[in-house]
Amino acid sequence: MSNERLKVSMDKIGAFLVVAPPFMGLTSGIVDAILMVLGFIMIAFSKRMIRVPNYLIIWASVFSSFCLISYYWSTVTTTVITTTLSFVQVAIMLFAIVLFCEKKDDLLFLLKCMIFGGVVFSCYYLITNSIFNRSLDYRLAGSNDISIRLMMLSVLIFVFRDELGLKIRSFIVVLLFVFVSFLQGSRKGLIILILGLILDYTLEKRKTKNISYKMKGLLIVAFLLLFVYFICMHTALYNTIGIRLEDTFAFLKEGTAVDASTRDRNLLIEDGIRIWKSNPIVGVGQDNFRYVNSVRYGFYSHNNFIELLANLGMIGFTLYYYIYYYGIRKSYHYIRLRKTETTIAPIIVFIVFLIIDYMSVSYSSESCFVFLGIAFSCLELQNKEDFINQE
Repeated sequence: MSNERLKVSMDKIGAFLVVAPPFMGLTSGIVDAILMVLGFIMIAFSKRMIRVPNYLIIWASVFSSFCLISYYWSTVTTTVITTTLSFVQVAIMLFAIVLFCEKKDDLLFLLKCMIFGGVVFSCYYLITNSIFNRSLDYRLAGSNDISIRLMMLSVLIFVFRDELGLKIRSFIVVLLFVFVSFLQGSRKGLIILILGLILDYTLEKRKTKNISYKMKGLLIVAFLLLFVYFICMHTALYNTIGIRLEDTFAFLKEGTAVDASTRDRNLLIEDGIRIWKSNPIVGVGQDNFRYVNSVRYGFYSHNNFIELLANLGMIGFTLYYYIYYYGIRKSYHYIRLRKTETTIAPIIVFIVFLIIDYMSVSYSSESCFVFLGIAFSCLELQNKEDFINQE
């Protein structure tokens, strides 16, 4: 094998190690971290130099530094360093993805690695859990993360369906992911799927008179209605996700939380606002909300905005969400120039995760950063295209 082919192979093996294990869900967090760092090293070695955009490196460095500095005013310091390292880990994952994606084919390769990991996990899950046992609780530890990954990946499969060349297989894979996600009983997954498909349908609107475009919209609606019907007709599935959706609709209608989970989350958010108001600038210290809240000791806020405000104040909140501001601004610029898969995907990722951040803490989550990596890879590909066009 020539040196060039060896470099290419190392490049792709490294990329696979970065994105596939989190979707497979067959290894522990420590193993995933080791594989991710190994993958990053392999990608960097094959590229001969680090080409991660400066704005990403500066952003991650400044935010993680502020997290560490908060050690000096934290009430409980035992988890400040470990949770900061968790952010550094997912930031390295983002760097690795962006570093790998020098062309569109690289981006598609990453998506196929993620799809492979998702299919392996879904098949393993269905084989090891009897889906015909109606008394079984299908939900796994980390069910929300599982659902977020599978549903966001399903949305990207729709966005890149032509380039991936999977056609019928794409639809089958999405059905598999949706089914497994519903078994986790996660409302976030359903929100991501519906919101992502609506955004894709809206942003991709090029030729309103195109029959295939209209048919696509009808198929998406029929697809969603079919699964809602399936949930309603299947007792075990309804007990897993249907009841939780019913509680959510009741909460939106009546304004009062029905289930204990929603009640606790609302109380944690209210207490988080109280904590932030008492320490508005720098917060109470990285990961300290769980120790100073008066609702449930040891619990985080289940809201990324409140978690950041309470832990790191307005400074930490602004530092973290600057990258979303930058990404949305660049995405808007490119999508006005041309509507392609690599301009549509980033805006969908940014909007979806901003909304999901109201219901989860994501600033050190693999589920979030793997897709932020895809989004910023798309933006960098657009930057390169503009540069080539200018020449």
